[in-house]
Amino acid sequence: SEAADGDKSLQPAGEVVAIVAANESAGISVERERALTQIGVLSPEHGFERTRPTLIEKGRPLPAGDRFVEFRPQDGRVPRMLIPRNDVPQAFLSNPMNFAPPNARLFEAMMTSWESNQQYPRGRIIRQIGEVGEIASETDALLSENNCDHGDFPEAALDVLRAEIPEDGTWQIPREEVANRRDLRKTHRIFTVDPATAKDLDDALHIVKVPAGKVKGANGSMLPAHYEVGVHIADVSYFVQPGNALDDEARRRSTTVYLVNKVLPMLPPLLSEELCSLNEGVDRCAYSCIWRMTEDGEMLANAPAPWFGRTVIRSCARLDYGLAQRMVDGVVTAASVDTGNPDDDACWPDLRAPEAPHTKQQVIDDVRALVRLAMNRRKKRFDRNVGGALAMKQTKMSFTLDSNGNPTGVRGYPIRNTNKTIEEYMLMANFLVAQKLILGANKMAFIRHHPPPDAKGMVALVQLLQNRGIDFDPAALGSAAGLHATLSRLEADMPELLMELVYALLRKPMKPARYEPAGSLEQREWRHWALNIPYYTHFTSPIRRYADIVVHRQLDAILNNEVISGSEDDLTEMKQVASHCNEKKEASKLAQDASDKLFLAVLVKRQFEANNPIQTVAIVQDLGPNSFQLLLVDFGLEMRVHAEREFGGSAVRATTLQEPGKDTSDSSAHGHTKDKNKGRNGNRGKQKGSGGGTDAKLQVMSLSMSVAPALPAGAPRQTIVLQILSCMDVVLHTTVVNGSRLGITPRFLRLREDLLQ
Repeated sequence: SEAADGDKSLQPAGEVVAIVAANESAGISVERERALTQIGVLSPEHGFERTRPTLIEKGRPLPAGDRFVEFRPQDGRVPRMLIPRNDVPQAFLSNPMNFAPPNARLFEAMMTSWESNQQYPRGRIIRQIGEVGEIASETDALLSENNCDHGDFPEAALDVLRAEIPEDGTWQIPREEVANRRDLRKTHRIFTVDPATAKDLDDALHIVKVPAGKVKGANGSMLPAHYEVGVHIADVSYFVQPGNALDDEARRRSTTVYLVNKVLPMLPPLLSEELCSLNEGVDRCAYSCIWRMTEDGEMLANAPAPWFGRTVIRSCARLDYGLAQRMVDGVVTAASVDTGNPDDDACWPDLRAPEAPHTKQQVIDDVRALVRLAMNRRKKRFDRNVGGALAMKQTKMSFTLDSNGNPTGVRGYPIRNTNKTIEEYMLMANFLVAQKLILGANKMAFIRHHPPPDAKGMVALVQLLQNRGIDFDPAALGSAAGLHATLSRLEADMPELLMELVYALLRKPMKPARYEPAGSLEQREWRHWALNIPYYTHFTSPIRRYADIVVHRQLDAILNNEVISGSEDDLTEMKQVASHCNEKKEASKLAQDASDKLFLAVLVKRQFEANNPIQTVAIVQDLGPNSFQLLLVDFGLEMRVHAEREFGGSAVRATTLQEPGKDTSDSSAHGHTKDKNKGRNGNRGKQKGSGGGTDAKLQVMSLSMSVAPALPAGAPRQTIVLQILSCMDVVLHTTVVNGSRLGITPRFLRLREDLLQ
């Protein structure tokens, strides 16, 4: 406040005066030690009580006078810690250089104190995890880092199951329970469609063609020909009762964590893969939502209200997306058999054949009808004049692994019409249940709302695209419908590579969807912005999401005409549950992304060592004075690259170009200077204009550098000039990030033609 108005070098400053609330929610005390733990490496240096620590010679022990060893966290936002030498493994004390790259070991450490007169906090080692770069140790580390390392299920939770399940493991739905449910086992042909490797089958479907004059409408008149569609969801809430130890553990975990090489279930496998999973050929408890549709995918006018209730079902077949798509395409027919060849597209494995009395032709007809209606509905859902929803495309990596769990290949996960079909019916069921909750549970309704994107970020994005000659209508930012229409127009005119980048840039200003009780929001905030509907919830995946269990319980209370308390205490508790579900969902996503990056890094390393390096296409997303952001298109992976350190550039020079319609008399050329904005850990503070392209000047920056192409070896250096949307071929290498994490770095191969030409 005392600075002159013209002094732009000063930054706002402040100090923490109190911690209002700890990161605890849902009545669950987050393990305090876990909240303070970090993954990192021990530094093979000594003299941390002096100003200039020095590297210890190979074969020499840590000097006797050194009381501490430095711990360097993987997370660059976290300060380094000093670990007392008596808390450090003896093997490190004897020869610290044995713990230096390329043999660095990962440790988990906890901060114990940080006094006001100490430059670095003190900590202690919890455990040694393993070597940097090994899949097992890196996976262990990423789970701990994201607080997803749930551990084994506690005995108290398993005891709840043991009390209900016979010792021989067999279980049947009690007769009295069957009597209280609608029995669909003999009246409906129900089946599942999931990924080929799925074990936790949450959802199943049925479709029945209803002739005209068969069913009375809401006004008493007979309905025209239509379809009855049913979504049947595993009834997890039958087994997981509120307040018992199994419920407490499910709530603590909150979500199943899916990694490349393993799954950490929210529920014990006996439930998630057996008793709750809608496996074929066995009776299962389900929660069903049944409604009526027209051929063109609309909800049938004058139809009876959708039916919700607890059911008993028996899935007749376990289909996968690929098999179902081949049915639609006519490759798999009723005459198809199990050829024993998984590469035979016409093969119908016996394990996925329907149970009698249902036939293959009946299942094929049902699949085709489901896809046909869903595609009609999907078209309307994205039509600006009808639905106006927004679909954000993003590449998802799918790895092939050898018998030892090492990656041998990677590709984009295929999204077929059958994937989209299941998505459409799940979206519809979730919407219908949300409607029921809003009407019956009022402010306690557990909804999933999606706020509009960040307005400033969207405006900056439009400016960035327009500066590079892309016609992006600013008026499109007002709604999901307008944005989808603009993207559809661009897709028709622009290269696919460029659209990949546009979608990647669009994801930055988007805000995440969140769980909230309706009473904690204004009614206008209930809306799901991307789906462009007034309310939404999650009902269809209770095996892997605790939020869905909450929704099932609320729906059951409404159907049983129970009074749902809306007291302030109850609303506060529901907000805590929602907050915890949000935190764990985000943590699960971060762990999944980290697992993808780990396996890609291992694959890159193996391919490079086999003299078969991975080449891919990269597009510049953002430019800074000394670095740039790349999108690796084939993998949907974004990375910040420092021009000198990772890219091998020299004579790096960033220049501000003329902005359209602006005077450049005050434009400046930025040389390669040291970053004065460094945090306590020596890591860079966030640069204005980086990570999202929100600074007007950096949006029109050019980065020039001298680079030696990665291939062939010894190729002469050449000068390249990069702008946002520049496209290049790169060769992928591996590097050890911060000495503690296997990462990927791209090396220049060649520039491609401008994507806009």
